[in-house]
Amino acid sequence: MGLHLLSGVADSRQIYVKGLDNDNQLMGLAFLDVQIYVTSIRVFKNFILISDLLRSIWFVSLQEHPYKFTVIARDLQQVSLLTGDFLVHEQSMTFITTDNKGIMRMVDFDPTDPDSMNGERLLLRTEFALGVEISASRVIARRRGAEEEHAPQTQIIYCKFFWDGLVRSRSSWVQLV
Repeated sequence: MGLHLLSGVADSRQIYVKGLDNDNQLMGLAFLDVQIYVTSIRVFKNFILISDLLRSIWFVSLQEHPYKFTVIARDLQQVSLLTGDFLVHEQSMTFITTDNKGIMRMVDFDPTDPDSMNGERLLLRTEFALGVEISASRVIARRRGAEEEHAPQTQIIYCKFFWDGLVRSRSSWVQLV
């Protein structure tokens, strides 16, 4: 898959993917109608995780030939999310979300679980209170080196932006075994 630009318009409830044509001009390739208010978009390969202020998260893929977005699964809970991130290890993928009440959730995509309704529903695995509302996050991961038996720790950095212009951050380490 080549380079693409993922964009949205503030007044619109659509996300667009654009690419360069033969004349190096941007052209629209696909769009997706999103819910109420998108707070976070994260991309991993051709997968997209969309967090919504009122409708939780969507797990989406971008397909080529023809270009189109496909909603793989979504969380059916009415949660006001501020951030969402991929947490990938070997062959498993988990989503880490934070909401406006300071709750962090780990949500899985597992189409083999009967509760997932054939993979259409994301499954809540655990949740815990952080004690503060998180407004931004970033995942920092390293690949396993040839000499390492296990993949190194993945670090998720959380920040809270305040109206006084200061940024106060917390970091959390997740060891994947």
